[in-house]
Amino acid sequence: DTNNLVRKYTYLPALVVKNSYSLQENYITIERGSNAGITKNMSVVSALGVVGRVVTVSPNYSIVMSLLNKNSIVTSRIKNKEYAGTVQWNGNSPEYLTMKNVSKAAQGKLGDSVLTGNYSANYPSQLLIGTVSAIKNDASSNTYELKLKTATNFYTLQHVNVIANSYFTQQDTLEKNQIIIR
Repeated sequence: DTNNLVRKYTYLPALVVKNSYSLQENYITIERGSNAGITKNMSVVSALGVVGRVVTVSPNYSIVMSLLNKNSIVTSRIKNKEYAGTVQWNGNSPEYLTMKNVSKAAQGKLGDSVLTGNYSANYPSQLLIGTVSAIKNDASSNTYELKLKTATNFYTLQHVNVIANSYFTQQDTLEKNQIIIR
């Protein structure tokens, strides 16, 4: 910009041209690809919340691994709480996700918002994933499992934004090198 500052995130609008939500591994095809600057691992959001991340790119199209994919895992946290967990789809209803490994100290409540955490280069923090609709107590551990109503309506998804993180490669390379050095 005019102050010579680099914008960390850039939002690129895209049109959904194919969307599955009834399989165990759901994917979304969007009409925007490498010609428009899309690369693998960029996050994708709707106007309401998180959709998934880009896994394959061609010049004019990209494939997005939906949150409704059993292989999709997103670091998350309950809004206004310091406690983190992971969100994953259990393969049942396209309207619900599961947040696992939530400390009982977090004291989550029905209706709480669940957001992306700040431990991922893929997703900016503070993006809405869903809201708590049920709390399951694990008596054998010190954790809860939360059932989340998805923020995004995957049945009617038509328009998304792909989020380009201008620092992604720098963070990813540094973290991979750290693992190698250990």
